[in-house]
Amino acid sequence: MTSRLIVTRVARLFLPAALPLLVSACGSGRTVSGLSSGPPPATVTLAQIQQQIFTPYCASCHVTGGAGPMPLTDAATSAASLVGVDPTNSTARQAGQKRVMPGDPARSFLLNKLTGQMEFGEGDQMPQGANPLSADQIALIRQWIQAGAP
Repeated sequence: MTSRLIVTRVARLFLPAALPLLVSACGSGRTVSGLSSGPPPATVTLAQIQQQIFTPYCASCHVTGGAGPMPLTDAATSAASLVGVDPTNSTARQAGQKRVMPGDPARSFLLNKLTGQMEFGEGDQMPQGANPLSADQIALIRQWIQAGAP
């Protein structure tokens, strides 16, 4: 028996069984990009965060000459104090963090301070001496950072 004849017989035996598997693996040509088909979420702005979080929860301590190391009194001042700025905390600075690293929540010291997920020597959870921010408030800040801190 020639090798060509063997290949033909094997193909006749296995191709009908394998065909449905091969076709299903091809898919429809569409890709799945997310779980919902609704509109994309609106971009979070620093002005929103300032109004909803920084002003009511942070600005009483984070003022020029206040207990906080940087002022968070208005959106422009907060941006200048946070975005791309090295933290005053030497442990966080040596770890390569920024106060806010645009597009990189994991390297944004602000989120560590708000969630309490800090290394030894990185200080206290914020807001200090008050209830922590809600998960929704922290998610809003994380979304802003992930979007590039616009």
